[in-house]
Amino acid sequence: MNARALSLALLGLAAIAAGLFATDGGRGVARPDQAAAALAAGLPNGVTITPAGTEVDSSQVHFGLLPQELALSPSGRWLATSEPGNDTKTVSLIDVAANRVVQNLDLKRPSFAGIVFKDDDTLFVSGGTYNGLYVLKRGASGFAISDPPIPTGYFPAQLALDPSRKYLYVANDMSNNLTVIDADRRAVIGTEPAGDHPYGVLATADHLYVSNWGGATVNEYMVAGGGAVVAPSGRTAKVGEHPSALALDAAAGRLYVADGNSDAVSVVDTGTMQEISRIRVAPVLGPKPTSPLSAAPGALVLSGSYLFAADGGNNSLAVVDTRRVQRPDSALLGYIPAGWYPSALRVVGNRLYYANAKGNGPTASSAGGTGVLFQGRGTPPLGTVWSLPVSQAIAQIRGYSAAVAANNRWHTLPGTLSAAGTPLQHIKHVVYVLRENKTFDEEFSDIPGGNGQQCQTKGQTATWHPDTRTYTCPDGKPPLLVYGRQVTPNNHALAQKYALLNDFDVDVETSIIGHQWAHASQLSDFAQRTYGNTEGWTSQEPGFAPQNGVFDIAYPAGGYLFDAVMKSGHTARDYSGGFDAADVSARPSNLQKLVDNTDFLVPIGVDSGLYPDTLRVREFERDVAANGLADFSYIWLPDDHTVGGLPGNLTPQSQVATNDIATGQLVDFLSHRPEWKDTAVFVIEDDPQSGSDHVSGYRSIFMVASPWAKRGYVSGQHYDMSGLLRTMELVFDVPPMSENDLTIAPMTELFTETPDYSGFTWLTPEVPPTLNPPDGPFAAASRAMDFRRIDSAQGLDALLARMALGDHGVG
Repeated sequence: MNARALSLALLGLAAIAAGLFATDGGRGVARPDQAAAALAAGLPNGVTITPAGTEVDSSQVHFGLLPQELALSPSGRWLATSEPGNDTKTVSLIDVAANRVVQNLDLKRPSFAGIVFKDDDTLFVSGGTYNGLYVLKRGASGFAISDPPIPTGYFPAQLALDPSRKYLYVANDMSNNLTVIDADRRAVIGTEPAGDHPYGVLATADHLYVSNWGGATVNEYMVAGGGAVVAPSGRTAKVGEHPSALALDAAAGRLYVADGNSDAVSVVDTGTMQEISRIRVAPVLGPKPTSPLSAAPGALVLSGSYLFAADGGNNSLAVVDTRRVQRPDSALLGYIPAGWYPSALRVVGNRLYYANAKGNGPTASSAGGTGVLFQGRGTPPLGTVWSLPVSQAIAQIRGYSAAVAANNRWHTLPGTLSAAGTPLQHIKHVVYVLRENKTFDEEFSDIPGGNGQQCQTKGQTATWHPDTRTYTCPDGKPPLLVYGRQVTPNNHALAQKYALLNDFDVDVETSIIGHQWAHASQLSDFAQRTYGNTEGWTSQEPGFAPQNGVFDIAYPAGGYLFDAVMKSGHTARDYSGGFDAADVSARPSNLQKLVDNTDFLVPIGVDSGLYPDTLRVREFERDVAANGLADFSYIWLPDDHTVGGLPGNLTPQSQVATNDIATGQLVDFLSHRPEWKDTAVFVIEDDPQSGSDHVSGYRSIFMVASPWAKRGYVSGQHYDMSGLLRTMELVFDVPPMSENDLTIAPMTELFTETPDYSGFTWLTPEVPPTLNPPDGPFAAASRAMDFRRIDSAQGLDALLARMALGDHGVG
């Protein structure tokens, strides 16, 4: 048992001893196998999850991806979840009495968070980029799409029915307005303006409240005509950043607002529409006001005098005593441990239900793990739903809170406070290289001494065939090793000359959010919830991905490293051709600084494959030779994403080899410059989605090159993107951007006080540059894919698997 597994096992025993899975009021206890699985769930960033209560049985019918809302039918018989994650958009139906999922309906079209029951047999579901609502009717075989879709504005988010259930209100996130629908006739009867990216909507008999996710406001509307007439009241409450979910205590005249980017819940007096209190629902880790924000509260529910908030970023539920809202420092009672990114809440009778957008943690098949070879597009784990009695949640709050603190490392802040006294103090220049989509086994499993597995059968060695440029395994199964030493000699040489990390994880499943985490050590709640719905956005707003900083709403609470480095007085230079420039600092106040510090001679490229990474590095070399090396340089090398069998482009093996050459040439160039004496180069992938790995679907490759890096070092320590970001923060003396990098150890063990200034010489792969033929067996499938936007080539991973295995020859 390795150290990581041992620590998780010990934490599991401690959690059981603390009574986290105690009897829950007559509904039984969590099954032993559930408890063991949950207590052993370590996430890529090194934190642990131990969801409390009883899991809804999904052993026969599973949930979908990224559940985001829980809707309760009027009779209380059914709970339904909206699941708009990645390619498959689904709705799941839970039989409450049986505590099990009875249906998972594939909508076969876009969807988003909004879901509400008209009656026990009718569901309204947000169509997301479809820009409408689906009407689902229940028949003998379950729910199915029935009536024609109801048109709305762009990208409908949450939905609400008035108390009479005759009128339906829709917050249209991308068109900044509100649609009023006659729910009986399925007809639009009005449209009203809203604020910036409206998301949450809550209706009473005479008022309507809409949160503006992209701003810091909640709009009030007056309702008349039994709910048919809606008009802005002219009153707007100022609240925290990125308000989303809403909860109303009508008797007390209080509206509760989840402030996703402020780690808080705003309390609004509905009589005056003024914020009267703001309750922080995340711990203060470090001095105020610099304690990082990353809890991302995104769902709320009231039960008596208690308010529950789903802190997605902390994998917990915050519990607030609403009797203490006038004393916000004492209103937070504690936390309940949840699954991976709790995203929705609902109280049914005396039970609190919570949905976990990313389930109970990584599974064998999630993000391309060994359970499914080349699973495709970085699929996250399936969602889960758990519940526990409200009374248990309150009675055990102290033990639960201790578990949440332990899970999130709140009491052990291992991060070095400064670079002083460590080898990092010698580093003055950092070159940060971000590449695309590879796992450890896919590329590094042939390195001696590494924890790699070349074939699916343990101990078997993959054989390289130069004629077809493929690997095969004795067991006849597809190999885990796909781009080994013959294809990537420079990567192998760097990993063996400096440090080989056997347990480095990337934190996300796909590039859309991988680029954001790689720069911010977190995701905004907006990015986490919307990344499966990005392909249709180009026609609605500038930009094409939720992590793109052109969308101010996507900006995470702690900002981006590029921006932090510039604010600290250091120089920074972006070599992504503007693609990631928007990621790192494109707020209006930073726009001129961004333009001044971006090399726009590097084209964006995305997945086109038409501009090889070697030319990107050549431009980097030209710019550095002309202008000097910035303190912080960011360069994107996307060729190892590949474009499949697209005719006229390099084959996947050749594209990965080109990416490898570019990486080697970059280090070669830097290692022969005067700045090399105090430079460190870090190279990672943005996600693991193109291949499989026997340890974790999130385990990926990491390379470091520096005179101050240890030579021939092999590390079994668990690291992730956050640990790397923490290391770079220390070099530039900038504060952590999130709790993830605050609570994780930096990578100081990879460095030494005894420098070695020797250079690096790039190597030539055994794979020659080869173009895909115009009529090859993969040409038609590749032409049908969209390589214009990153991660929009659906089915690419499965195609790459076929090409790598040579089932139809070289592509």
